[in-house]
Amino acid sequence: MDLTVSVYEDTRLDVELHGGETLSLAFGGPVQKIIVSLDWDDFDRLYDLMSPFAGIRHREPDAGGAR
Repeated sequence: MDLTVSVYEDTRLDVELHGGETLSLAFGGPVQKIIVSLDWDDFDRLYDLMSPFAGIRHREPDAGGAR
């Protein structure tokens, strides 16, 4: 199954730890709630995949205003 989740200003984001073993990311909108459950191996894999993009996001803008 392929699923796309768009997160907007009014989307509620919750992160919960369950029993020290499972992390849940919940995306709640006005109509639906989607929960992604990750064990620590999955969390580490997601973190490793997202980290390079966080670096891009927080760089200073260049002279032309682009990031």
